[in-house]
Amino acid sequence: MNITYLQKLDFLLKIINAIDESNKYKLAFGFKGTTYVGDFIPSTDYITPKTWNFKIKELDLETLKGTNLKVLLEIPYTIIEGENDDWKSIWQNGKGDFFKSDLGKLHEASNQLVDVDYLKLLNTMLDNHDVIFNDSLLPYIYNVKNLINELPINFIKVDEDAEFDFVSLVPEDAI
Repeated sequence: MNITYLQKLDFLLKIINAIDESNKYKLAFGFKGTTYVGDFIPSTDYITPKTWNFKIKELDLETLKGTNLKVLLEIPYTIIEGENDDWKSIWQNGKGDFFKSDLGKLHEASNQLVDVDYLKLLNTMLDNHDVIFNDSLLPYIYNVKNLINELPINFIKVDEDAEFDFVSLVPEDAI
């Protein structure tokens, strides 16, 4: 498992978590022999399932690189979203009925399935509805919490080809 796959998995999980009355989960993962929880996407500000808005706010490094930070009025961001039809079919295949769509099935599964079966279904849905983002996400993990000891870090930058030991789901209220 690499960071690109975990970014896609976390994106899908964050969409389901944003739906009212869904059980909320975070990804737990192993990296270099340590267990963590964290976010593989930087922001959920633009994830609003009620309006079918599924976007990620990411720092715009290209604009930032050519700008004098002292005169910058605000930090430049870019909006990243899934642009391919396979991805869009996850909510469109219900023909207007959210609960008949695959996204609706995931919402119900978050409340009915045990963690391991829910993760299997998330992986299957991602295999069937692979998201191709219109721009690359940076290889960072945000809001990191070490579950073994309490190191005072809140993010990790990893190599794009770094391999993760495992992934699991943890209920948000258990952390």
